[in-house]
Amino acid sequence: MRPSGVKRALLLVPVVFAALVVLPSSPAWACSCASATTAEYADRSDVVLRGALEKVDRPAGLQDPSTGSPARSYRFAVTGVYRGSAAPTTWVSSSGDGGSCGLEGMEPGREYVVFAQERGDGLWASLCGGTGPAEPLLVAQVEAVAGAGHAPAPAATVAPHGATPVARPAGSVAPPIGAGDGWSRCSAARPWPSRSPRPWSWSSAGAAAGPRRRHAPDLGVLSALSGQARRTGDSAVSMERRRCPAL
Repeated sequence: MRPSGVKRALLLVPVVFAALVVLPSSPAWACSCASATTAEYADRSDVVLRGALEKVDRPAGLQDPSTGSPARSYRFAVTGVYRGSAAPTTWVSSSGDGGSCGLEGMEPGREYVVFAQERGDGLWASLCGGTGPAEPLLVAQVEAVAGAGHAPAPAATVAPHGATPVARPAGSVAPPIGAGDGWSRCSAARPWPSRSPRPWSWSSAGAAAGPRRRHAPDLGVLSALSGQARRTGDSAVSMERRRCPAL
């Protein structure tokens, strides 16, 4: 006796269910990139650099600011800058997977041309931004748009994850008052209290330098502050206290 149509349908239910369990599920969404020219990629970027990928890291808590998805950081040894400014060692961040338009197939030791945008305090690149291996064709296209490029800007420290240091011109930051004399004139500008049982302090150069007597108040500093005080209606002592809050 042949099974009826209803029985045949019931027999197929376990087969269909098993197929649904075994077959891999497709992602809910994927990154879709619109095609663009190298000139367009460069025009959309704040920084275009060329460098060897040294390291790929996934810092805890780092997220793509536009999607909120976990992100990776890529450390590059920069050999040339076509647009913007970059340090010799620069971190560029990107979403953690290709589905959210993060960089894919990045291999440490390989050289890349990176098209990056400034977001917050760091540089970010995406799968759709033009970043790719520094093949002769891509390099030629970039140089046709942006020129031969220039050397990376000098920087004292390596940028942290997702951040790029800004090089400061020499002499742009004033040295501390009294720098180089073993301790700060800022301290010497205030006399030691007469009732103190310890009328000396150790030199900041170290204990080996031995104790040294407190200097008399720095009349030059106080004189300059007095001039400012006359203009602001404040007292030189209170201005000195604000200028040297730790003392």
